[in-house]
Amino acid sequence: MNFAAFSLKRLGYFLPQLIGVIIVAFLVIRLTPGDPILRITGGMASEGEMEKMRERMGLDGSLLDQLIHYFKQLFHGDMGVSWFTSQQVTSDLFQRFPATLELITISLILSLLLSIVISFIAAFGPNTFIGKLTNRIVKGYSFLAGAVPDFWIGILLILLFYSTLGIAPNPMGRYDLTLASPPSVTGFLTIDSIISGRFDVLMSYLSHLMLPVATLVFVYSGNILKITTVSIGEALSSPYMKYARSFGVGKASIIRYALKNALPSIITISGITYTYLLGGAVLIESIFGWGGMGEYAIQSAVNTDFPAMQGFILLSAAFSLFVYLLVDLLYFIINPRMRYE
Repeated sequence: MNFAAFSLKRLGYFLPQLIGVIIVAFLVIRLTPGDPILRITGGMASEGEMEKMRERMGLDGSLLDQLIHYFKQLFHGDMGVSWFTSQQVTSDLFQRFPATLELITISLILSLLLSIVISFIAAFGPNTFIGKLTNRIVKGYSFLAGAVPDFWIGILLILLFYSTLGIAPNPMGRYDLTLASPPSVTGFLTIDSIISGRFDVLMSYLSHLMLPVATLVFVYSGNILKITTVSIGEALSSPYMKYARSFGVGKASIIRYALKNALPSIITISGITYTYLLGGAVLIESIFGWGGMGEYAIQSAVNTDFPAMQGFILLSAAFSLFVYLLVDLLYFIINPRMRYE
């Protein structure tokens, strides 16, 4: 099987999975107890006014009619209008998505770099004091990271570094509010700041990134570190690597070969963690006032904003499926055996 055939085969699963997510999310949201009209009006409107609002918001028909109408909207690229912001959900989400994507991407890259470095330290000296200590730390941290809530770590970091030590900037927002925003070109603040030469905004943004990124890295690096340590350890202790060492192959080449052989496992767990980070960013953005897609999702849930909630789930599902597709394509490229399956 060549790369094009494999890509088309995997793309064939994308749309049915996305449609399934849309249907399930639509039904779960609609069947949630509570009447959004009562929440919006506060129960102060008459029955006739409430019926008119239901009709205007598309809530007067059966669930099947509402679902069909929603699919017709999506077919035209319309996710509806947010009941809370009174703007197109598509516009709201894509305005906020770059902030979330930037946050979770930086967190993933940092998690990968730290995990790979720590894994090699543990694997190169498994019988030394440093190696044994590193392995114990990795095991203990992996269990701890999976048990501690991310929002609790975020609040703890704010309390320690902002409130107590005073070395972190105000945790609310992505940069100092006294600074003028750089012109939006890509939507990514790091890139837009560099393009416009606004390095004051860039430095402020990087300082505000520290605490939310540290929170996400601490909570979601556990699985990456655990899998990376095992994979690199197995590669370095394999017979072919011992054979390479016996012929005097340099340490740099050994590291390169070990990393190459551990890549399938590292790529797989990185893709899974990337999607987890999107979910983790929901609460973290609310704690740090990040203004991204996660904070928008919390506001939508609190305000029972059906179109916004559905839009968030749809975009999150599309992002997750795209990441998994990318992981499969990368796996196909680095693993020649898949070409003969």
